[in-house]
Amino acid sequence: MGRFKGKSSSEAKAKRDFVRINPYEIPEMALAVIANICSKNNTDDANPIIQGIKVELSKKGSDGLNFYEFVENNRKDLFDFDLVQKLRNELSEIVQELLAHENTNHTQVVVAGGFSAGKSSFLNALTGAGDLLPTGIDPCSMVQTYLYCSDKTNETIVKAINLKNAVVRLDKDVLHSIQHESKSKVYLASVLDKLFVEVPSFQWDGFVFIDTPGYNNSDKKNDTNNRTDEATAMAAINKGNVLLWVIDAGAGTIPKNDRKIIDNYLSEGEDRKVAVIFNKADKKGEHEIRKIVEDASLSLTEYGDAIIDVLGYSSQENRIYYSHNGFSILGLLQELKDSGNGNSGIERRVEAIESLFNDEISFAEAARDEFKKEKDALIRDKNKAYKKVREEKDNTKEIMEYLNGIAINTYSEIFDAASSYSEVLLELLKHVADSVTNIHNDEISKAMSHDSVVNGLQRLHNRLYNYGKRHDEISYNYYNKDLRNHVVDVISANLDRLDNLIEDGSYRELESREDNLTNEYNKFKDNADRMKEYRNTVVGTLKSKIKEFRKDAHEVQDARLDFSQTPDIYTAIRTDSY
Repeated sequence: MGRFKGKSSSEAKAKRDFVRINPYEIPEMALAVIANICSKNNTDDANPIIQGIKVELSKKGSDGLNFYEFVENNRKDLFDFDLVQKLRNELSEIVQELLAHENTNHTQVVVAGGFSAGKSSFLNALTGAGDLLPTGIDPCSMVQTYLYCSDKTNETIVKAINLKNAVVRLDKDVLHSIQHESKSKVYLASVLDKLFVEVPSFQWDGFVFIDTPGYNNSDKKNDTNNRTDEATAMAAINKGNVLLWVIDAGAGTIPKNDRKIIDNYLSEGEDRKVAVIFNKADKKGEHEIRKIVEDASLSLTEYGDAIIDVLGYSSQENRIYYSHNGFSILGLLQELKDSGNGNSGIERRVEAIESLFNDEISFAEAARDEFKKEKDALIRDKNKAYKKVREEKDNTKEIMEYLNGIAINTYSEIFDAASSYSEVLLELLKHVADSVTNIHNDEISKAMSHDSVVNGLQRLHNRLYNYGKRHDEISYNYYNKDLRNHVVDVISANLDRLDNLIEDGSYRELESREDNLTNEYNKFKDNADRMKEYRNTVVGTLKSKIKEFRKDAHEVQDARLDFSQTPDIYTAIRTDSY
């Protein structure tokens, strides 16, 4: 029994001293998991989203036009001449985002820097992930890795996107096998596009860190993805609006090429921010790291608030040695959260589509309001012109009333009076003449002794006769009534013509301009209303269709190997099972 006891003890000691081998470093195992990964196909179909939008935009409006026809007819009055094409581009991007599986509402932070700056060890220490992300002198982060921190999980979960865009579940041991120089000589990275690693973390819940390869490792393209490390890093850097740039504190300053990338990153967007981390600060000490940090901060002052902080950090001790802005780990966390945002490409694309319509609405409403303002000013001018026209017409009316009084009414009264007076005078003369004649005849019949009287009457009769004859010879030069009416009509017509000239020259012109402004106002008002309808329809349909897509999309397929039946190495040796 003692011999067996001793043997068991020595075997147990051997097991304790035995170094665990990553199964994915064994070629057969690596090839087996590659076969599993490659066998998974993506079944996601985002076409119904595009078709749903097309159906809605093809519906006729009250004017008998659909969206595409409406835009074509009003293209010259749109804010964006290429509205339809840009809408199509954004919809296409949404489809790509949905199929890319990268979307997250987490605060997205890119961790980048030069080769061997300690990015992976920095992330392992910062998030409490232990040795999850592989570190060492060999280049590691060959596949773009998204490290999700969540307080809703109790285990580390590794997923990946294969080259067929399918989501596959993997063992976390895979992370240590995805290296440029795999010991198995079987490159798992060659069949993967992205890695998603979810780790339990209460402190960093809501963050996703994008681990990138050292941009300056090699200019050669990698055999696994046919891209240089710099190209892979640069593509990842633009995924977030917050960048943690990690530098080996041994450099003593920000290297020239590092600074160039930081400059380029900040120049690409106003909302972008950077925190510079001098890692491995424990190798420098607090006094020296303080000087390095302050010198670097001074060199970045031109960027102002775009620089979150410059600090010295030790991944070995998981603590900040010195922060230019005095941040603790918790303070840095809060600052990153305040500075960053979710990189949900889908939500951003939906917002971009909404903005396309909002730009059209704002433009149309601004034009509408401008035409209304111009129309209101024109109406004021038109009212003034109308008042002037009315005044002119009132003046013409007064002149015509005066002319009628003089040329027709008064003239007729005078003429009628003269005519009546002439008639009375003639009657008087006739009466006197008749009386004189009668007297004259009577006197002649009575006696011839009245010669003197008869002669006097004869002379009077002759005189009356001469007056009557002279009256008959008078020629009256006057305008008859028809002619006078004609003259008044001519004067009236000319006055009306002058009034119309005033009206046509100002008021009519203003009326015409008012009609044009009204048409322009109504056109842009209609444009704004239609764009609001299209915006609500497109965004509403889009969100609904995306929700439907997400319900059944992104099925996670298990690509892990089953090690449950694999014997331990001692059993394998005893049974000659190789």
